Amino acid sequence: MARPEEEWTEEDRKQVAEYEKKVKDLEEEREKYRKQLEVELKKLQAQIQDSTTSFDEALQQLFHKKIKTEMVIYQVSLNGWSMILFTMVNTITTVNFHLSQERESLSHELCCV
Repeated sequence: MARPEEEWTEEDRKQVAEYEKKVKDLEEEREKYRKQLEVELKKLQAQIQDSTTSFDEALQQLFHKKIKTEMVIYQVSLNGWSMILFTMVNTITTVNFHLSQERESLSHELCCV
């Protein structure tokens, strides 16, 4: 059982003082360690933020590159379809021209017969 403070011996007082000093030292060490951890946490959070920003920027650059690449692909495809359409229109125009000449020739032969 604990004795009242009035009954403590000099040795008891010394032990209590030593114990309180150790408790105070331990609390100071704990506080110092907590502050170190807070500094490290802030440093890590800043690194994470920097990494996230770098990743987002790289992702955005890749997205723009993808869009530009798709634009080129679609442009080449459009040019191909445009050439096909031009060839088809040209062929149809040529066929119509020849049919028209053939019709005129036949019409002229029928008239002159």
